[in-house]
Amino acid sequence: MELVEKDKRRFVEGKEDLYRRLSVRECARVQSFSDEHKFYYKNLMAGYKMVGNAVAVNLGYYLAKKIYKDFKVLNLIKPYFI
Repeated sequence: MELVEKDKRRFVEGKEDLYRRLSVRECARVQSFSDEHKFYYKNLMAGYKMVGNAVAVNLGYYLAKKIYKDFKVLNLIKPYFI
């Protein structure tokens, strides 16, 4: 793809068959969202922006687990039992 202007690219003329844009759903899968997760947006660019700005689900999960574990070690919180 070639840069047209800031935040805008286009397929190289004559080589369009080499490219395929990922769908919003495919981008969400890369971010580890489940296929059952529903996204609500008014236009396609808003969908791409929403998924692109999201913290990957698995990253958020493991980061939260680590923070919780560190807080327990430092006695900043009491263990939570379900």
